[in-house]
Amino acid sequence: MIELSTGLKEYTISFKGTDKTVSIFLNLADLDLPIRLKNAQKTIGEKLDAVDISDTAVANEKIRNIICEEVDYAFGNNISGELFKYCSPMAMVGNKMFVEQFFDAILPYIATEMKKSNEKMAKHLEKIKK
Repeated sequence: MIELSTGLKEYTISFKGTDKTVSIFLNLADLDLPIRLKNAQKTIGEKLDAVDISDTAVANEKIRNIICEEVDYAFGNNISGELFKYCSPMAMVGNKMFVEQFFDAILPYIATEMKKSNEKMAKHLEKIKK
């Protein structure tokens, strides 16, 4: 048997004003993460353009499915079921959708981990070049 580490780490999401928490597993150091995030953003835009909004209930379900599918793709793991367990990704909370709040909260963590990963990768590449 071959066992490989995926680098997944557990992150706990707490929902303000409640005692609810969920755990999601992410590898924020994955150097392909920014590529997948960019692709997911593009795909969400393309798929949203094709949604018929004449039936609001049907449109909301389609939009939710699109967002969940692309969030899962971007992070390389099925996190949408837990992340959106208590609040729809499209729920307006203040002036932002819930999914936007998530990205605002997670992006600083991604930036930190990307910096560390890039530094480690540069060191390994230097060793290989020698």
